[in-house]
Amino acid sequence: MVANTSKMAYEDLVVSGKAKTQRCRILQQLLIHHRTGLTRREIARKTSLELGAVAGRVNTLVADGLATEDQEVKDLVTGKTVKLIKPVTGLQGEMF
Repeated sequence: MVANTSKMAYEDLVVSGKAKTQRCRILQQLLIHHRTGLTRREIARKTSLELGAVAGRVNTLVADGLATEDQEVKDLVTGKTVKLIKPVTGLQGEMF
């Protein structure tokens, strides 16, 4: 269950426009690395966003049909299996 404080914080992000800015930064990196894909941790490093923020925005991009979870790889930091995130096929052609 999501805490009320988390919901309020997300609403503040949406109202302030930060959520949209974060989504754009993430999508830009996904488009740059569209052939290989990126893990959420790699996206966080490349965008200087917190991992939690990246996870939330990536979930939204996937739900909106702009990104997809692809093959599984081993996270180099944690050793856990994670999925690569890629933009949907054809999106890079539409954006550039």
